[in-house]
Amino acid sequence: MTSLNGREFADCNHDHRAPKDEIISLPVSQSGIGRHRCPICAYAKGYEEGFAQAVRTLENAQRLATKFINHELDPMTENLLRLDQEEQ
Repeated sequence: MTSLNGREFADCNHDHRAPKDEIISLPVSQSGIGRHRCPICAYAKGYEEGFAQAVRTLENAQRLATKFINHELDPMTENLLRLDQEEQ
């Protein structure tokens, strides 16, 4: 068990770490083929997947914004983005 910024973290035998308060309610084993048997590993995998999805979303938004600024979008998409901006 380790502490960081006042939060307790649990470590597993597979070099993963997770906040103790978030894993306390997880089952010890999901068993089955391809399933996580360690709740800390399951938390780590979910966190990694969520972070990767957030990065992909930001990258897509950045590409779309760049195309919008450079007037490289098709007219329909550009009009939709302008309408969305006006509503905000």
